[in-house]
Amino acid sequence: MPFHSTISKGIIILCVSLLFLTQCTEHSVEPEVIDQLHMDSLYVDSLNSDQLNTRIQELNKRYHFICKQYGAGFIDTYSMFLDDNGLINYGLYKSDGIHINSEAYEIWIENSLRPYILNEQIDSVIMVGNSITNSIGEYTPPSGIYSTWERVLNIPAYNFAISGDESIDVLHRISTIKTHKGKYVFVLIGTNDILEGIEDNEICDNVKNIVSELTAANKKVVIQAIMPMVTRDNN
Repeated sequence: MPFHSTISKGIIILCVSLLFLTQCTEHSVEPEVIDQLHMDSLYVDSLNSDQLNTRIQELNKRYHFICKQYGAGFIDTYSMFLDDNGLINYGLYKSDGIHINSEAYEIWIENSLRPYILNEQIDSVIMVGNSITNSIGEYTPPSGIYSTWERVLNIPAYNFAISGDESIDVLHRISTIKTHKGKYVFVLIGTNDILEGIEDNEICDNVKNIVSELTAANKKVVIQAIMPMVTRDNN
């Protein structure tokens, strides 16, 4: 994960593509925050893609099982990043190996989201997740018009994604999601949990509670598989 810092008059400019996309955000940052970001980078780089994505695939299997338990929907947003040989298509990623580029957004929208929405006759949706979901503006459609979920899905769509969110963060703000008027809730979460070293059981417990809480509130929940990640061993 690329990490660069510039120090000037006590202000640290951090360019952390994982949590804040590729935008540089100016903040006053304590040294321990820098240490934590450095540790996240070391964690990603300490794994090769085979190890990392094997874990992601196992988590996705558990997500799918949770969905079956609660009658929730499941979209395999992992396989769309694989080529005809079953290998990860690195051309769909930005340089950090975590965030996806405009081509990948188009594949996600056209091959996964729109078909599901049409098949289920969904008329409105709440999009919940981290920076991958929140950054729909990164997608450049043929029209060239700035993208929002509502524009690309052609139905009322409410962006409840927050960059940097982990599964526990979604759970902490679940009451806001439960009381929103949108009927369907599409959730894509888990990437930041993995990068923060959260144990798989804890991640799955959080996702299970998210699904349970939303289902109890008469929401139709659709869990999306964690997308693959690319580490430096592939570069």
